Amino acid sequence: MVRRSGRAVLTPAQHAFGIRRAVSGSRCRIRRGVLTCIVDLQPTPVSRRYTVRITHRPPLDPVVEVIAPVLRLHPGAQGLPHVYTDGRLCLYEPGEWKTDMPVASSILPWASEWLFHYEIWLVTGAWTGGGDWPSVDQEHLGAAIADNDPGRASQLAATVTDPPTSVA
Repeated sequence: MVRRSGRAVLTPAQHAFGIRRAVSGSRCRIRRGVLTCIVDLQPTPVSRRYTVRITHRPPLDPVVEVIAPVLRLHPGAQGLPHVYTDGRLCLYEPGEWKTDMPVASSILPWASEWLFHYEIWLVTGAWTGGGDWPSVDQEHLGAAIADNDPGRASQLAATVTDPPTSVA
């Protein structure tokens, strides 16, 4: 464990151990300090199985993508709810995930919960998972913060607006 800005930063190996322990059959590798895990999640006993990829380079936030099956849209929907334009799942509010939180006990359950709400949305067209919908400006703001570019971050922060939170 490494300390950064007073907070513990769990190592990729610690995260990989936790993920493998939490979900049997998980496949994790660490290359150049970047953890990549392929995990099968099934939100409920009657749900289908989803294969997700978790990529994490501490101390940055983990990235979660569904790689199989291809996520479908609710009829009439313009896009998937709570998904960034690059396909990453929107699982938590900015700053909600902390570097001392194990991916296995935070990101994995949040991804499973996202998939649960996705299945409801697919049938009803209503997102029941709550939260804020990421806008393009919020995505760029997050990238500027992650890239440690305070000038760009403050410029983008002034343009962020509140996006819609559900699809009808």
